[in-house]
Amino acid sequence: MVTNTHKRVLARFFLVIFFSSIFIGLFSGFAFSEGIVVPQVKDKVFVYDMENVIDSKTEDNLNSLIRYLEEKTTIEFAVITTSTFNNKTIEDYAHDLFNKLGIGKSGKDNGILYLVSANEGHARLEIGYGLESILTDGICGQILDKYYVPNRDNKKVIESITETVNSVLAILGNEYKVDLVKNQESIVKSVKEKKSISIWVIILILVICVIVYALEDGSGSSSSSSSGGFFSSSSSGGGFGGGSSGGGGASR
Repeated sequence: MVTNTHKRVLARFFLVIFFSSIFIGLFSGFAFSEGIVVPQVKDKVFVYDMENVIDSKTEDNLNSLIRYLEEKTTIEFAVITTSTFNNKTIEDYAHDLFNKLGIGKSGKDNGILYLVSANEGHARLEIGYGLESILTDGICGQILDKYYVPNRDNKKVIESITETVNSVLAILGNEYKVDLVKNQESIVKSVKEKKSISIWVIILILVICVIVYALEDGSGSSSSSSSGGFFSSSSSGGGFGGGSSGGGGASR
C-alpha cells in the first residue's frame, strides 16, 4: 500500500532528478574555476560563444579560418564570449582564462585570446609571449579602436567580433606568408570539406568495428583474450597546447 509518506518521498525524488537535469543541461558546456567560466574545450574548436551572441554560420566560418591558421602556423587563436567578468577586471579575467586553457603551443607560447562581452561592453586581445613582438600592445590597441569600438558603440556585436578577428588574421597572414583574408571563402570551404570527410571516415571505422566485433562474437572467441583494438584508451580528448601569457595585449 502506497502511503502519503511514500508519495512525498517519491515527489521529492523526482523533483531532485528534474532540477538536477536542468542544472546539468545548463552548465555541462563549461566549468567554474577561480572566479572564471572555462568552456569545455574540444579538439580543433577555437570559438566558444558562451554568451550566445554569434550566429551558427558566423561561428562556423570563424572556426574554419582559425583552424586553417593553426594548421599552417601552429598558432592557436581562441575567440571566447562571456556575459560577465565576475567582478574581475577584464585584464585579470582574460589573463587567468588564457593560462587556465593553455592557449598556444607549449614552448612556443603562440596563443591569442580575443575575449568579448556584449553585456559588459568590453573586449580584450590577450597575447602569448611568443607573439608579443608581432601583436604588440600598441597594435592590439589600434585593432580594437578601429574595429571593435565603433561596432560596439553601434550595437553591432557580430561585426565587432568578425572584423577584429579578420584584422588579426591579416597581420598574422602577412607575417607568416599565409593568405588568410583574401581567400576566406575557399579556405572555409576546404576546411569544411576536410571535416565532412573525417566524419565519414569515423563512421566507416565504427561500422567496421561493429562488424569485426560481431564476427568475433559469432565465432566464439573469448572476450577476455584482448583488451585493445579500435576502442583502446588512446583518445586525445582535444584541447589547447599548453601555452601561456604574461599579460600582453590591449583592452577596450
